[in-house]
Amino acid sequence: MLFYLEKMSIQEKHLEDFKKIHAEILDFLEKDEKSEENFQNLIDLIDELNLRNNEHNLTLFLQLISSISKNYHRNSLFIDKIEQILRNLEKDIKQNLTKSKIFKIFKGNKRILLFLFEEKFLIMDRYIIQILNTEKYLKSNYPEYFAPEIKPFISEKWFPTNNLLERISFEIPDNFNELRKEGENDNYICELIRKDSIDEFVQYVNKKNYSIGSTIESSIFETNSFLIKEQIESTESQNKLTLIKYALFFGSFQIFKYLQLNGVEFTPELFKYAIHGKNAEIIHILEENQKNEQNEINEYLGESIKCHHNDITNYLLDKYFQIEEKDSNRFLIQNIKYYNFQFIQNEKINENSILYICQYNYYSLLNILLNEKKIDVNKIILEYFNFIQNYIFQFHSKLYISISFKIIYFNEIQNYIFQFHLKLYISIPLKIIYFNKIQNYIFQ
Repeated sequence: MLFYLEKMSIQEKHLEDFKKIHAEILDFLEKDEKSEENFQNLIDLIDELNLRNNEHNLTLFLQLISSISKNYHRNSLFIDKIEQILRNLEKDIKQNLTKSKIFKIFKGNKRILLFLFEEKFLIMDRYIIQILNTEKYLKSNYPEYFAPEIKPFISEKWFPTNNLLERISFEIPDNFNELRKEGENDNYICELIRKDSIDEFVQYVNKKNYSIGSTIESSIFETNSFLIKEQIESTESQNKLTLIKYALFFGSFQIFKYLQLNGVEFTPELFKYAIHGKNAEIIHILEENQKNEQNEINEYLGESIKCHHNDITNYLLDKYFQIEEKDSNRFLIQNIKYYNFQFIQNEKINENSILYICQYNYYSLLNILLNEKKIDVNKIILEYFNFIQNYIFQFHSKLYISISFKIIYFNEIQNYIFQFHLKLYISIPLKIIYFNKIQNYIFQ
């Protein structure tokens, strides 16, 4: 009997390679123990796929690491293992990526940024300080967290004159760096919840007269991006970060049960916290005690994709979604956005997804799409042109990709090309044909 094995396309192989590396990373991180064998398996795969010397693929790998480090459930060795991966790639990252690009990839994760500063992947400078002085980072307590790195620049003429100085002028305690490395809320009750220390928790809440609906005080040492967001929203709304939410986030089953038995209210939003906590028993209890609407289930699915908690994603898909919903464009976009390769289907990557491929830094995949599939960009109206400008117009000089393109009516759209500070719409189609022949007209 003859079997015919169809040759895998370049695009399909690219996605399969990253599915393998994604699975290997999660396998390495999941175990609450240091395993040299698992780590070596990951490094061998990195070398086999030649990620070290290909800037675009290395960038995509780091985007994946960044997404996982921001959202995946942390066990006791989680941060150590992320750092172990980055240390192994240190030489390659420093040689192939600019410091501004490294910062851009990891700027959403305070704890990993701290490591990058300590290991000299990054150096605090004017550019970074100005970013940390913007509203988003001020609300997330970046200046306080990085006060030791910012303080040496206070006397510089360019140093911001707003309240940044006031925010970093506190006396740094002896255990400051220890608390930064811990990267968790330093309030004592939070430590008890994270460790699921039920006896000490009950004694403490009784002694301090805590109610079951008590809220969690904010901390500059918090580095979980989801909790930082909730911390900000807690100060701006009535939707507070409560003991039950914090317990669910860390999968602390005993404390969760204690709060349940003492009559804590179950609300639909608790399910999102339980997804982060990655405790299947807690998730099933919440399902039994509350009815969720389909729009809420959609939100939970997105949260599980973001967390790379793929067992939960599969569980939700199997229980709550029809086959056609699993193939929806919304599902694809969520996986592209969070670099969850396990659910990115090769057949769904086409001209309809090219905008998101550009937006989320899939350089190599964009190159493959435009060359292998011969996509006619004239069929694609590129709304929000600024999403793609970095990838088509602003490649580093040494990294020209073999994308070619012909600009129809260039004189009519040149203002759109060079005015990226505005959210401009473009209704003039572009066709990719010989980029190298017109690059000088664009850059000169």
